[in-house]
Amino acid sequence: MKSLLGSRLELDPAACFSPRQLVVFYDPHGSPVGVVELCFTCRRYTLLRPGVPTLFFGRGDLLAVAASLNEAGLAIGQEVPDLATYAAGLQRSRDNWLKWTDEAAAEDDANGVSGWR
Repeated sequence: MKSLLGSRLELDPAACFSPRQLVVFYDPHGSPVGVVELCFTCRRYTLLRPGVPTLFFGRGDLLAVAASLNEAGLAIGQEVPDLATYAAGLQRSRDNWLKWTDEAAAEDDANGVSGWR
C-alpha cells in the first residue's frame, strides 16, 4: 500500500480499466476490510472499502507493487512479462505524459491561460 499511496509518481493511466489482480486486506479476525484492484496494463488501481466510495488513482509506484507481488511468488499477469520490460514501458509512458503536459502548458502560456497544471 505504501508503494501506491505514498508515491507521487504520475502513472499516465489509460482510459480503460480491466483489473486482473486483486489484493484483499483482512482484520485480525479474518474479516475482509479492504480491496485493491490493480491493472498493470492500464496503469490504474482502485481502493475499495465497505461503506466508502470507490477511489480511482492515477499516482503510485506500480513497479514496486509488481516487484513485491513477484517476490512473493504471486502471478503478475501476461501484461508484465518481466520487471525490466515493465519498468521500461512505465518510463516511456511517463516521459510521453510529461512531454504532453509540458507542450500543453507552453501552448496555454502562449494563449494567456495558466495555472491548470
